[in-house]
Amino acid sequence: TFDWVKRHYKIINAVSGGFLILVGVLMATGTLGRLLALMS
Repeated sequence: TFDWVKRHYKIINAVSGGFLILVGVLMATGTLGRLLALMS
């Protein structure tokens, strides 16, 4: 499995970075709180 991670490191890094940016924007706009309230 580590070989797979090493081969796809750039893609994994880009996807995880994009996810963190998305969560940050959702938190800043207050949308994340509304989404979590809907799920609870």
